[in-house]
Amino acid sequence: MARVGEAEPEGEGEALLAEKWRAAERSAATKRGEVREVDEFSGSEALLSRMCNGEMTSDGAVGRMEKGGTSNIESRDGQETVVGRRGTARTREVTTSGQGVPRGVVILVVVFLDLFAVGMAMPLVTPLIKELGASPLQVGFLSSTYGIVQLVTGPFFGLLSDRMGRRFVILVAYAGAGASYLLLGQSTTVTMVVVSRVLLGLTKHSMNAVKAYVADHTTASNRAVELGRMATASALGIMVGPAVGGMLFKAGSYPLPTAAAALLYAINSFVIVTRLQAQRPAADSAPGPALRKRGLSLQGLLPNVAILTRPRVAALMAVRAVLGLSVHLFRQGFSLLLIYRLNLSVQTNGLLLSLQGLLTSLVQGLAIRPLLRRFQEPPLIFRGLLLLSLTLALLAAAPSLPFLVLLLPPLALSTGVLRTTYTALLTTSVAQTEVGQLLGLSDAIMSACRVLGPSTAGLLSSQFGYHAPVAISAIIAAIAALLFHLLVVNRHRPASAASGISSKGHLA
Repeated sequence: MARVGEAEPEGEGEALLAEKWRAAERSAATKRGEVREVDEFSGSEALLSRMCNGEMTSDGAVGRMEKGGTSNIESRDGQETVVGRRGTARTREVTTSGQGVPRGVVILVVVFLDLFAVGMAMPLVTPLIKELGASPLQVGFLSSTYGIVQLVTGPFFGLLSDRMGRRFVILVAYAGAGASYLLLGQSTTVTMVVVSRVLLGLTKHSMNAVKAYVADHTTASNRAVELGRMATASALGIMVGPAVGGMLFKAGSYPLPTAAAALLYAINSFVIVTRLQAQRPAADSAPGPALRKRGLSLQGLLPNVAILTRPRVAALMAVRAVLGLSVHLFRQGFSLLLIYRLNLSVQTNGLLLSLQGLLTSLVQGLAIRPLLRRFQEPPLIFRGLLLLSLTLALLAAAPSLPFLVLLLPPLALSTGVLRTTYTALLTTSVAQTEVGQLLGLSDAIMSACRVLGPSTAGLLSSQFGYHAPVAISAIIAAIAALLFHLLVVNRHRPASAASGISSKGHLA
């Protein structure tokens, strides 16, 4: 927000420079007592304040004076018009959805339902493939099909969200996921399972689109906190989903929980269509005149690989690739350990996954903000990597199920910290109009890890035992920690100080 009577900066070529300028102006204005800073994304505090102060009229319009009485603000139809004392006017998007619900609340609801549906299907896939006669090696290769398709389509859908809007990609993802889970529940052959996983991998890019949407509506200084709230909603979905899926499986075998997951995606689509306004593409990412005449060309939808030349982006992507391989090797190896070695039932497996989801949600809901106050993001990520490596090493040596359960809290702490802060650090490394492309490329890297991780876990389990994949994942996590310290923490510490990053990891 500009000082009273001044216009917003014009001609800024870089979105990040403009964002830093606005953050500095807000900070200065707040210290002078000219304006009270309110979180833009959640909108709940602003909405409640308007209702209590009688500023919201019966037709939905809002009229008020900023503190100091020098700028009049009128709001109608999803936009605010701000008129300064010099008569200059500008518009800005308000923080509520089309039905007056805070946009942040809508996002949290759809993220929860999305991961709730995913969670219901999580304890089903490996037991189903085992029942159809697949060996651990075959399970690993079958699990890689999802990653193969995501690897191919991830960058395309990331850039598509920049061109067509986040909501479009989210709706495509929900439609594909619902159809995929319905097919999974009716699968009687391994081929049907493979087809369902291919369909899911082809369309399921909803989380990256939602993350990009959050990045569109937050500043760099509070992005990690908002992504933490989103991660908390996803962790709650993962917490509840597996337990519910296990109970539904006991009542109606595989078709019942998968049909319930498809129903949740139908509900989510309705919420998105009715409660979340479609976004206009950013000016820098909108098609040019020629494309408007002919429609979007293939060239216009290909990702810009030059994004990797942005400062520290290549380093962050390299570490993400190593970390992703460790995580997906562990996930598949841990699943094989539980199902083939410990012979857990679908219901018990679901309860164990729900416990891990509960612990992760507690971490992301209660620990992220205090940790960000104490540490900058890079040192916090480094500590999370070290803790993850140590926890995986202990899990590899775990002699029994109770010992595995005791190690779930440190596992939840490390993964919860990394999931939130790493994404925030990535999205603050590029301009706002490149966030979708960045997350698309990031998802492509993670998809490659989803290809290598499960197949490698199946191979290692077959040749060296069920603890081998977890042990190797611990070593790879340690390598990721070393790379992050060398490529990010050491190399970019002076640059961060020069660019206006405060001691608490936020823009000054």
